[in-house]
Amino acid sequence: MCDLITSERHIRRNLRTLHRYIRSDDAKDVEWTKKRIIGGRSFAAAYVNSEVIFGPIRVVGYANVTRESWQRWKREGLLHGWHAHDAIERILGPRITNGDERWNLIEETFLELCDGLYVTPHSVNRGFWCLDDLVAEVG
Repeated sequence: MCDLITSERHIRRNLRTLHRYIRSDDAKDVEWTKKRIIGGRSFAAAYVNSEVIFGPIRVVGYANVTRESWQRWKREGLLHGWHAHDAIERILGPRITNGDERWNLIEETFLELCDGLYVTPHSVNRGFWCLDDLVAEVG
């Protein structure tokens, strides 16, 4: 069974895990993380080791997630994005969406991260939850 996150601390832990994966020497960790970022529609974002990291909700919305646990839960049909979305919204409130004055700066930061990872995200209308004041920092 996969448990949903219940606190901001859980979200930050999962973001640190993704940061570790994206910087890993293990190509499987890196590619798995890139695929999640490319296909993501909703993201949590925060500073990890002085870098902004964006974590797809379908990953960071589950407690103590790892690449292996996520893959197992997916095979077992236990992952549902709307459950993770609702869990994060209960903790952080509504996400920032296109039309919010902060959205452009956050989207730009997200696209810069993607450029740095040499990936092109799907062309979708993304939404973001920010755990830190990213707008003040990047604006």
